[in-house]
Amino acid sequence: MESSQAESRPSVTLGVALILVAAFFIVFAKDIPRVGLAGDADPGPRAFPLAMAIVVAAGGLIELIRAAMSLRQTRGTRSHVSESTGAKNIASARTSYKNFALLTGATFVYLVALSWLGFQISTLLFSSAVLSWLGARWWSALLAGLMIVIVVRVLFVGLFHVQLPVGVFNLTF
Repeated sequence: MESSQAESRPSVTLGVALILVAAFFIVFAKDIPRVGLAGDADPGPRAFPLAMAIVVAAGGLIELIRAAMSLRQTRGTRSHVSESTGAKNIASARTSYKNFALLTGATFVYLVALSWLGFQISTLLFSSAVLSWLGARWWSALLAGLMIVIVVRVLFVGLFHVQLPVGVFNLTF
């Protein structure tokens, strides 16, 4: 029970990291040319990175607000911090940094794997691995990864006619 409480605690580091990722999306989206395939109603290829930046930045702001509220509540209810609580906080911070480093590394591997393995395989492997790392059962993570692949494929290939990377296996299903 105690480990789940530590994992759900708000994190300033996560909030700042999410905002930096959103800034990354915005900076690189500005170089994408605005090409409307269906006239003015078509948002073009720049829309997805900008929408993703908005969602990720909102998540970062929510995390920062939660962390600030948690800090205020903690300061108001505790007059001192015991040594055991301090040790738990240090262990929790190490776990947070470890999770952040592993997820950042996994994201980098995913981005590299996209060109070699294609969207379907790399996204299925990445999402399943990340969800398993975050505590989901393997079959649940695999099912969620499969649903992510199907939904994104239907939306982008079927609805928006965006070609996704096919990789060396040339999977176009």
